[in-house]
Amino acid sequence: MPISIWCELDGKVFWANENHLSLWKQSGKDQFTIDAFNLHAPIVLNGPSVGATLSIPTQPDARDYEICLFEYEGREFYFALTADSVQNARIERQRFVENISESFANSPTGIAVFDQQHGLSMFNPALTKLLDIPPSWLASSPSIEDFLSKLRYHGAMPEPRDFNKWRTEFISDLNDPDFQYQDDWNMPNGSIYNVSAYPNSNGAVTFYFEDISGRVLVEREYRSHLDNLYNAFDALDCAVIMFERSGEMAFANQEFDKLWGKEFSRSVVVPDIIAVSRFWSEQCMPSPTFGDLRDFVFQLDDKETWTADLTLKTGEALEATFTPLINGQTFCVFQRKAYGAQPPVFETHEKSIAKA
Repeated sequence: MPISIWCELDGKVFWANENHLSLWKQSGKDQFTIDAFNLHAPIVLNGPSVGATLSIPTQPDARDYEICLFEYEGREFYFALTADSVQNARIERQRFVENISESFANSPTGIAVFDQQHGLSMFNPALTKLLDIPPSWLASSPSIEDFLSKLRYHGAMPEPRDFNKWRTEFISDLNDPDFQYQDDWNMPNGSIYNVSAYPNSNGAVTFYFEDISGRVLVEREYRSHLDNLYNAFDALDCAVIMFERSGEMAFANQEFDKLWGKEFSRSVVVPDIIAVSRFWSEQCMPSPTFGDLRDFVFQLDDKETWTADLTLKTGEALEATFTPLINGQTFCVFQRKAYGAQPPVFETHEKSIAKA
């Protein structure tokens, strides 16, 4: 380490690191203990660092040090750090604090930090904007209890059935270092905030308020469009099933369940192309189509729509169409043929594409 560390025993150096041994060699002394330093104040065990100077013949000027003393496994160790290193460390710490403060101030997430006594010690501009609470009131260091009451008064939180009981239990739970709170708050103005609170190891508590209204709206619209799409598939008179790039079933309509006599669409365990194609093989006359389809589902590129004829063991003839989608999914459609039973068709994936 680039600092001098040593341990003394009976007024002699018992152990020292390379940095201290180097200083010792330059000093030309028989011993290089704490007495070699000109201390500005007495050193207290496990206390704050003390300023000191050190004069060495090989160096033209005396150097300033910060020295502290700590106990480790029953022995006392000295740590001597040059003032230049201390200053550089302070500069780096200041830069770090400035960067954190800038990120803290520019974050769109509202942040409230409460100290060990549960008084508000830090907050960012986003908090005042999201909660519509005056910065002057937040700057008065309110307690968590007062903070939650203020949120309720301003309508910045959903109304619990028994607010006083909820607030008491919430504050009590904060004493548990493993406690974590996270919930979506539906605001009276229609906004939705994701609110979380995490106790820190030193007893402080941090609250986060994130406006997720836009994200929730997009998710709801997407789910609505998806439901409409699935409802449209259910209204078709042909059997439809869709597989993900991974091979798992993404969707199957009601007609598909009806055709194959099994409720794939409501399976608790999502089936994959291997399980479904194995079931098809059991229900149909021998055909290489299902092996070709398995390869087709997992194929990454150069995929084109192809068709195949299948015959159920009941004699009913089917026409199957397999279409690749842009996102890597495979769309499969099975239609009953209008005419009666046909002999099994042995047609490979490649031949069907060439015919098309």
